[in-house]
Amino acid sequence: MQCTLHFPAEPAYRGQRRAHAALVLLLSYACEKLGIRKESFVARIGSANMRSIALFASLGFEVVRTVSVFEQVEMRVAECVAQSWPAGHVREYS
Repeated sequence: MQCTLHFPAEPAYRGQRRAHAALVLLLSYACEKLGIRKESFVARIGSANMRSIALFASLGFEVVRTVSVFEQVEMRVAECVAQSWPAGHVREYS
């Protein structure tokens, strides 16, 4: 199974951790409800997109390779990550 995600990056919404909250919910649902193993998650992010790289790193992903022809990094869940992502934590936005 493969899933492609695109998070809007409108300047007015940056820094509010909305993408972080959405990603945590998605990852926890995929693991807990669908039985998808953490090891199967792969993030491919433009090499210059430091904010997205930092977002995935904050959730336990690490860069495993760089694909220079596509100017991307590939990130996977670090082997040492034992914690699960908190399920059901929804933050209201105004």
